[in-house]
Amino acid sequence: MRFFLLTLLAAFTLSAQTAVFPNSVVTDGQLKIAANGIAGAPVSILGAGIGASDTAVTVIDGTLFPANTIITLESEKLSICAKSGNVLTVGTATTCPSISGRGFDGTTASAHGVGTPTWLFIDAWYHNATRVEIEAVESYLLNRHNYKQVITNAVAPVVISPATHGQGNTPTIQCWSNATPARLMSCDLYMDPTDGTITLNASAISPFSGFVIISAGH
Repeated sequence: MRFFLLTLLAAFTLSAQTAVFPNSVVTDGQLKIAANGIAGAPVSILGAGIGASDTAVTVIDGTLFPANTIITLESEKLSICAKSGNVLTVGTATTCPSISGRGFDGTTASAHGVGTPTWLFIDAWYHNATRVEIEAVESYLLNRHNYKQVITNAVAPVVISPATHGQGNTPTIQCWSNATPARLMSCDLYMDPTDGTITLNASAISPFSGFVIISAGH
């Protein structure tokens, strides 16, 4: 039973990671920088003790620690968001410093005394953070297909909502004739840059018959 609960907790911790993309571009602050720790030997030791809510960690040799990494003190992981000399700042990519960086990746924040070994390991968190970002990028690209809307004998403005064309607010838009073969044609189009709503002013060519192709803007 205990093993089952531990396995369930581990699965929940991994699934809790969410992708930054496509809402914003992922940075080192979110993905962290991995460094090779030597198994069985500390990278450094604490130069001063810390409490469970402290966000500044002083080590003996700060040159061994990159910013935007994860350190381990005893059984606690800490998210490091910045560094100045031998002082490592605990926090997240969006809030640095922040108590949110303590007890990182499902561990428990606790006090650590001066001289505590300070480790750098490549652990599963790095892989899973990268995994969710790769999956988010591939899903985004897979869904960015061209949208086609056929319009027949329109005399009033035709509105194509962003929910319909699904191409965001920076697409490429073209009007094509219904001829065989189809030909590019001039048309009066305008788009709301805040939400991606596209409007065809059919009165400029009345009636308008043809189709509009909306492609992802990348």
